[in-house]
Amino acid sequence: YNPLVQRILKNPEYLEQRNRTLWEYLRDDRNLEEDLAWYDEKYDRVRLAFYQDTTKRYPNSAFRRTARETRQVIAENFRGLRDLLQHAEVGVLPRLNLAASHNTRTFTPIQAAIDIEVKALAPQRISRLEIRDLPAAAPTAAVYQDINRNGTLDVSDALVWQGPRTGHTALVAENLTPVLRSDLVTKPEPTELGLGRTYVTSTAYRFFVLAGSELMPPAADAAGPAVTITLRNTITGSDETAASAFLTDEARFADRA
Repeated sequence: YNPLVQRILKNPEYLEQRNRTLWEYLRDDRNLEEDLAWYDEKYDRVRLAFYQDTTKRYPNSAFRRTARETRQVIAENFRGLRDLLQHAEVGVLPRLNLAASHNTRTFTPIQAAIDIEVKALAPQRISRLEIRDLPAAAPTAAVYQDINRNGTLDVSDALVWQGPRTGHTALVAENLTPVLRSDLVTKPEPTELGLGRTYVTSTAYRFFVLAGSELMPPAADAAGPAVTITLRNTITGSDETAASAFLTDEARFADRA
């Protein structure tokens, strides 16, 4: 990429608008069919002239091979870019029952801290969060985002969802406010042209869940995932679901300090 493209990629608003425009083109296979038809028509128009050129450097077989490979690259780029915008790599790791010392906002135990890693070109919004086995005594729950990423719930962190409990001991939170974006890293190439390649990297987010002052009970292994999240792709509108049955119960190690 050249420096102008790199600057566009570093501006979240420009990047999102670029991706929306790109998706409107990539979502319809007819656009690829039209592009390939245009390419084939131009190839047919110039093919005879290439064959009749008696001073060309490369043989006709090289011309046909290059034309065929270029056509294939056009199709692969179209499908590859579409896959890049559609798919996300998501990892979820919950930690239960953090001590009140991790909470300088309400000074109560934190029922769950959920670490989410996202690697996606398109921003992802949390459309649904489900946590099994939250204490049933709490009638409401709240979810905070660790804005300053210090691992502690404090006044700098943002309230991203609050509402009544639904069901028995499960928490179901829908349409949370955060939009999760993956970081982009540009690595220069060994040239004097100022060029480089930009890569999507995994980016970590942490969320705290408060639901009263009781600790969560140990989760039963056979009861299904402890935490399930659904991310809504803000560009394509598609959903990506990730779940974790593995968790760390901090209360089990509280007396071993």
